[in-house]
Amino acid sequence: MGSIELISDRIRLRPISKTDLEQIHELHSFPETDEFNTLGIPKNINETKIILRNWLDLMRVKKVTNHIFTVESLEGNFIGLIALNQGSLKQQRGEVWYKILPKLWSKGYATEALNLVLDFGFEQVELHRITAGCAIDNLGSIRVLEKVGMIREGICREILPLRKGWTDNYEYAILRTERNIRPKQDTVQKDKDHVWHPFTQHHSAKDHLEIVKAEGVNLYDASGKKYIDANSSWWVNTHGHGHPHIGKAISEQFSKIDHIVFAGVTHPKAVELAERITNVLPDHLQKVFFSDNGSTAVEIAIKMVIQYFYNRDENKNRFLAMQGSYHGDTFGAMSLGQRGYFNKPFEQYFFDVDYIDFPTQENEEDILKHVKSLFESGNFAGVIVEPLVQGAAGMRMYSAKFLDQLTALAHQYGVLVIFDEVMTGFGRTGKLFSMDHCENKPDIVALSKGLTAGVMALGLTVASDKIYDAFLSENVGKALLHGHSFTANPIACAVACANLDLFEKRSTWENIDAIEGWNEDFAKELSTLDCVEKIRQQGTIIAFEVKTGEGNTYFSDVKTEAYDYFLEKGVLLRPLGNVIFVNPPYCITHQDHQKITREVLNFLKEGKN
Repeated sequence: MGSIELISDRIRLRPISKTDLEQIHELHSFPETDEFNTLGIPKNINETKIILRNWLDLMRVKKVTNHIFTVESLEGNFIGLIALNQGSLKQQRGEVWYKILPKLWSKGYATEALNLVLDFGFEQVELHRITAGCAIDNLGSIRVLEKVGMIREGICREILPLRKGWTDNYEYAILRTERNIRPKQDTVQKDKDHVWHPFTQHHSAKDHLEIVKAEGVNLYDASGKKYIDANSSWWVNTHGHGHPHIGKAISEQFSKIDHIVFAGVTHPKAVELAERITNVLPDHLQKVFFSDNGSTAVEIAIKMVIQYFYNRDENKNRFLAMQGSYHGDTFGAMSLGQRGYFNKPFEQYFFDVDYIDFPTQENEEDILKHVKSLFESGNFAGVIVEPLVQGAAGMRMYSAKFLDQLTALAHQYGVLVIFDEVMTGFGRTGKLFSMDHCENKPDIVALSKGLTAGVMALGLTVASDKIYDAFLSENVGKALLHGHSFTANPIACAVACANLDLFEKRSTWENIDAIEGWNEDFAKELSTLDCVEKIRQQGTIIAFEVKTGEGNTYFSDVKTEAYDYFLEKGVLLRPLGNVIFVNPPYCITHQDHQKITREVLNFLKEGKN
């Protein structure tokens, strides 16, 4: 150990020497309950010296694997001690303790020393787990340990035998960090140097939040702070992070097949998933095409519609979409989405699309009349909708009755109907799919997000046999000549099957029903606030608009103000402009749901009412 030296901007850690023992009396010049130190050194100065001398002797003959460092400034001034106790070379875990001079408390030296020792323990000693203990009322020390990424995991009570028969009976908190969640101190800077984030103006963007662990509905940042995932990580997570059934599916599948080409080859999990997904969809949706995300699932649906009529020698080439739609960021999907906003630089390359207004109780009949006049032209190949809920437009919701009538009208005129259930599928609207609220069903459905419980990248485009049959020919050119490198990835398919297992459990639907009920109560509270308007709810999603005088706009300042406020309060919630919405994982408890709604109400009452 003699050659080890750890250095940061202000301090140096070097192996303790016998000459340092003469300085440690200052470490005991604090009250019995010290505020900024962990447990580890006895309170009796003579006992401390004896223990440290024994450690020095044992380390010299290499009989222990403890690492005890003197903490000093770069100028050589004594600051304190810090140690990493491993106990045995066979163990891959250790315990850290430290003592800092009382006159130097709150100067940040403990944090710097801990960062050096934890990095040393994980990277050089190759430990997997490091713990620390401190008295439960040592709030200062607990804050320091959490700041370097340790997470509190329990409380212990011990009676420690000391010399001369005296014992110390006390409770202490146990904190831990592990190699796979240990924060790298320069991650955020490296992110700035190398990463281009989605939907981000990096010129003005703040530092990105570094999340190092996710468990259940909770996310943990690099300092150990916990956040409730109120928006299901971009609307994808269904059963909570790190679900053991999902993890087991990943592990088991990886040990069998990680990935294979899907042209000319098949595998059990792809077949199982295709069979199971068609079993929970309407009977006529029987053919499953695999891709890897929502945009590609929609893109494939568009190509199916276009080529369906091409193969049949029918000149139908126009699409109908809804104002405010978002269907993805590939070119076909963008063409069918809302013009302006994100897509303005690319609009000259889009194909022409006709749009209908967003339906409300007041305009539904007029919209249907307009649609009928368009379809009578005979030029329309397809119509695409986000069924019941438009996500990116601000969780705008419309009636199942209107959707039923629109679908029936399309079928009347031979227009193929695409339901983009990328966001609405897998329980978000209170049923497995939005189409389950309707009598009339689509010809094609696009699925992703919740398909894999929000864990793996996978997309499905499920079509009717009628559409599939139009691609069958002796002419190879009439096949759907489309594919992706990771089409039907076996691990992703295994995860999707495990996800369906969980949706077959009654408890999942009980949780969804409970969230709907909690959202109804939340809506009543929101209705009492003058700063809130257009409260709407569908299934596990509740949304409302904060009055700004600007209407519903993605670029409202409310988004940034609210996002920062909620982060401070331990809630990760990304508003859509001035639209605040909650759609958590289904495993959320009533207590955590109340935490979210309480912080939303506090934000509105403090700053907006």
